Amino acid sequence: MIVRPSSEPVLLLGLLAFMLAPCFAQTTPSVPLAPGVGFAMQGFGLGETARIVVLNAGNTVVPPAATYCRPVLQFYDAQGQLLKQIAVPDLAAGTADMLDLGRSELPGLDRAEIRAVVKTGYEGGAQPPAALPLNLTCNLLVTLEIFDTNTGRTILASTDSKPLPSSAVPLQ
Repeated sequence: MIVRPSSEPVLLLGLLAFMLAPCFAQTTPSVPLAPGVGFAMQGFGLGETARIVVLNAGNTVVPPAATYCRPVLQFYDAQGQLLKQIAVPDLAAGTADMLDLGRSELPGLDRAEIRAVVKTGYEGGAQPPAALPLNLTCNLLVTLEIFDTNTGRTILASTDSKPLPSSAVPLQ
């Protein structure tokens, strides 16, 4: 009787190595093209203020010292002209920032139509360092609020933002 060595251990080791390879592979995460989010047009009148609020909910994967979140908050008119913006230098996890636009800041006395946009990533927001993927440090929760300027009473609060279309290549 001839005894042949079993190939089962070799097959099991090969299968185990194949399954664990992604766990040990050193890949450089690519920074996604993440241009940001925008809201639909919203009207507001005299005595009212529109506010964009961004909260960086953060992420437990990246240590707090490695945060990198630089959103740009913007208001546009119905013709697509930029009305007001602020570039947040670095929005740490767990913190918020905002941009207000009072109806009194715009010409005319009629109701005005505006669009709120929050840009992140390459297209409008600052480009993150190559070693730090934006999606791990900038987890934004965005709200558009319209309130009575005199009383502070909220008239509208919306979290119904939609992703902005991204371009094929990052802006330099």
